[in-house]
Parts: sequence; structure tokens; C-alpha cells
Amino acid sequence: MQENVKKCKNFLATLIKLASHNSPSPDTSKNVKALVQDLLDAKIEPEEFTTRLQAELKSSPQPYLIPFLKKSLPALRQSLLSSQQSLVTTPTPPLAAPGSVTATAIRPRVPISPVGTAVRLNTPLTSTVVQMSPLSA
Repeated sequence: MQENVKKCKNFLATLIKLASHNSPSPDTSKNVKALVQDLLDAKIEPEEFTTRLQAELKSSPQPYLIPFLKKSLPALRQSLLSSQQSLVTTPTPPLAAPGSVTATAIRPRVPISPVGTAVRLNTPLTSTVVQMSPLSA
């Protein structure tokens, strides 16, 4: 399972790097980063992620991506939350185009977030119902 976590982490990191360096539009990079963030935060399922990613990158379907993500994401999310690791940290290139995304960090979301742009994992929200017994008078 650890191997799949590493592969998934590398895939998402590479996806963000490629989108930021090879896309004709700065919006593409921002949109891909947002998709990865939503996927890590469990706001979207792998099916929606891959569909939206294909549309954003104008790419062809990847039939093995959905099963791979379904298998790997839970362990990757847990790994990122427990170890406070980043998926990607890249230094800012000296000659960056205005408006381009040059540095990306994907980290688990924690209560105190570091300054800068980072894609982090949010702890899933859960609701707790507390049932109280009536007071005896």
C-alpha cells in the first residue's frame, strides 16, 4: 500500500507541475491545483476529478486512473494528515511570467496555515448528534 501512496503523491505533484509550466493559460494551472485540492479534501470523487481534469487539460480518458485514485487516496490523505508532509515544494524560478503559478505546496490542512499558496488536505467535517435526556423535576 505504501508504494501506491508514493505513486499517487508523485502523480498529483507532477500533474500540478506540468499544468503550471506547460499550460498556455495561467487559469489552467490554478484550476488543476484547485481540482487536486478538492480531491484531497474529499470534496469531489475520483470520477468527477478525472472528468473535470480531462476537460481542463483537453486530454483523453485514462481508464486506470479512477481505480488507482480510489485505491490510493485514503492512504495518501491519512499519510499527509499524520506526517504534515507536502506533496510538492518547488523554488520560484528567477524569471517567472506575471500571473503564472511558480511555487506549489500540497500539505495537509492544519488549524494554523502557513503564509503563501498551498494545497492542503482538510480534515473531513463530521457532525455529531448529542441526545440529551429530559431533566427530572
